[in-house]
Amino acid sequence: KRGRKPAIDSNSIFNVLEEYKNELFDNEKLKSNTHPIWTKISERLNFKVKPLNLFISVYKDLHHFQTKLKESLNIEHTCIVEQTTDEESVSSESDEDTEEENIDNRVDLLDSRRVIDDSTTLFNFYIPFENYLEFKPSIIEYRQKHKRRKYNVFKKNIWSNIINDAFLSEHKLPCNFIYKRNKVSIDKSRSNYFFTFHAKCKDCDNKLFGWSDNEPNDGDPLYINIRTKNTKG
Repeated sequence: KRGRKPAIDSNSIFNVLEEYKNELFDNEKLKSNTHPIWTKISERLNFKVKPLNLFISVYKDLHHFQTKLKESLNIEHTCIVEQTTDEESVSSESDEDTEEENIDNRVDLLDSRRVIDDSTTLFNFYIPFENYLEFKPSIIEYRQKHKRRKYNVFKKNIWSNIINDAFLSEHKLPCNFIYKRNKVSIDKSRSNYFFTFHAKCKDCDNKLFGWSDNEPNDGDPLYINIRTKNTKG
């Protein structure tokens, strides 16, 4: 089953973004998601794309929107790379990064909605506490330019093996999932989830979005939810 056709194609969106390119950046930095320019562009597109989704599409450089806009404005472009990888899951603790973290949370929700549709199934399972301890995240401090930032980091490779084994053992899907990235929150009050992760089957391209709402208490299991297509046939 194919997903719904987009209300408007990416070329049409970019053409309007380009019309307003001089209003999108402030000191070469993309204006915030609350700036009225995004509503203005959304209105220009007959509200077929929501202001927040417009912002996210440029913020994440979807369809190379930000790259092309900065090139046309002769602004040096540093590609926004998601800080979550198979080796590290990160979440900033700095107050200066609150707005960026809020944006990342909205991006997580948008990414999850791309996977969650009528063709997917919700799967639930749990990881025993003793297994969770094998990949329990720890806070590591990194220096970035002139400031320090703290991140919550899973143990390399271990988290994906344990979660994948538990998921496939419980639900018997034939997929061969490759886990691409994850993100662990430091402050749950500023995040939608305790952690999220994404994967894709290398055989059939089936996409997976998984999450856990809360970190387990000592001795309690880690409960995990996964949305993906049921490929058991």
